[in-house]
Amino acid sequence: MENLSIDYILRELSSMKIATDVPRCRHCLSKVLQLCSSIVAQDLSPFLPPVVNLMAHSDLLIKKSACLILTKVSECKSELFLLAVNTLLKDIEDSNPTVRALSLHTLCAMKHATFVEHRYSSVVKLLSDPSAYVRRAAVMSVVTMYHDEKSVSKDAVVVNRLYELVRDDDPLVVVNCLTVLEEILESEGGVVLSRKMVGYLVKRLESFTTWGKAYVMKLLQKYKPKSEEEILDLMNVLDPFLDNNCATISLYTLQFFLLLIKDLPDFKDDVFLRCQKMFLGVFTCGNSELISCFLDYLQKEHKPDKNAIQKLFADHYKVVFCKQKEPGYLKIQKLKLLVELIEEENFTAILEELILYSSDRDPQVSICSIGCLKRLVLEWPGVSTQLLKAFHKLLRSERNHVVSNTLQVLVTFSPETLKNLSEVSTQLCLIAQKMSDAEAVVAVLYLIGQFELDNADSLDVIEEFINKFSELDVKVKTQLLMTSFALFCKQPAMFQPILAEVIDLCMHDDDCDLVYQAKCYFSVLHTDAQTAMKIFC
Repeated sequence: MENLSIDYILRELSSMKIATDVPRCRHCLSKVLQLCSSIVAQDLSPFLPPVVNLMAHSDLLIKKSACLILTKVSECKSELFLLAVNTLLKDIEDSNPTVRALSLHTLCAMKHATFVEHRYSSVVKLLSDPSAYVRRAAVMSVVTMYHDEKSVSKDAVVVNRLYELVRDDDPLVVVNCLTVLEEILESEGGVVLSRKMVGYLVKRLESFTTWGKAYVMKLLQKYKPKSEEEILDLMNVLDPFLDNNCATISLYTLQFFLLLIKDLPDFKDDVFLRCQKMFLGVFTCGNSELISCFLDYLQKEHKPDKNAIQKLFADHYKVVFCKQKEPGYLKIQKLKLLVELIEEENFTAILEELILYSSDRDPQVSICSIGCLKRLVLEWPGVSTQLLKAFHKLLRSERNHVVSNTLQVLVTFSPETLKNLSEVSTQLCLIAQKMSDAEAVVAVLYLIGQFELDNADSLDVIEEFINKFSELDVKVKTQLLMTSFALFCKQPAMFQPILAEVIDLCMHDDDCDLVYQAKCYFSVLHTDAQTAMKIFC
């Protein structure tokens, strides 16, 4: 029975006895449905006659299976479709709400013209059905019509009926109507929210499902109250939803409140504090994707609200600390938030966290954390000495990507800041000899040109790079030229031969830009060395 051929299934379904053998009929139809979902395309048109006959079967599962198979062969051309339509129209009058909803769903799913002409009247009729289950199906069928016949679904009769159903007793019907109206009226701005409708939806909010509450709360963000009194009334009624068990509902409520108090900034801190429990709950839930979404929201939407965010996490900043098993993208987001939360009271704790993850195995986490340290150096000059010691420690790391990331951040400091990093300078020559990453080598060569190093050590480093010049990346060659010139400006007598050799190598390189740059250096030097030093140093 498991490996039935198509011909065998067709013979079974065409048998006169199949309708009375319910289990066997169900099994055969399940095999046809498997063929429908098969990767290899199958011609299902031969199954159309028995399937159409089975649509009138009294067994609900057989009827559902037959209707589903029918929708898979809607592209066929067959006179049997007329019989199928008559069966569906008859079922729309059935006493069973499930049968009525199924027939409408099938009717709207069919693309054949024979079915399409009966859609509109059937949908309009069932929008007023006494069963809430059928009304839900009818409302969602409007969307199907909209995608096939936009003018019909936006008919005034349909739209007006949907607006009437917004006040339906069934919560799902209400939410379905709002979603459908929002979609079919998108070109006109979606659902029109009057003060009365908003008041009604707010009162009904508790009766909606979790998804329904979230959707309605998001929809309410379109509404603009006319007075401060109305704003305060809405906030009083919706206040409990700021602390909802569902984080999505709380977030949409927060967004709505922030829109309401756009012109009342004094309320902002209080609104954020009302959401504190929700935010802390998200950070401790262990769901990386959810935490990431909330961090993304905070960092994109609330950068101007830095003070409010700081107050939100003032006593709970440790919930933002990274966990070792968290994915790299989440650690990066947390580190970016931590640097926003830093204050005198928590400075040491957050600094230790940043230093810890500066040596993370993930290069992206490492460079993000080191970048945060750089930001602290610039924003907290009073403790820059303590911060700069962290860079000195990172340069001694055994992980090459940590050293590389540290160097790439150091080159972004101003010359004035680099003067405070004299301890770092003693390590540069050793680092230059062991690093192979092009970005790191470029950075260390730049720093060698900036610091007052032992001339002999600098000379050895440059000579070593000259000896393997042909193997170097073009970016390294370019930086070698600039570093050699910087050293020449400091000690012309010692570095003139070295600079001449580097310029000569660059002028004979295959890279056109490097050749042009070397010729430019040579031309200016040849014309007036003193002027060249003023220009380039």
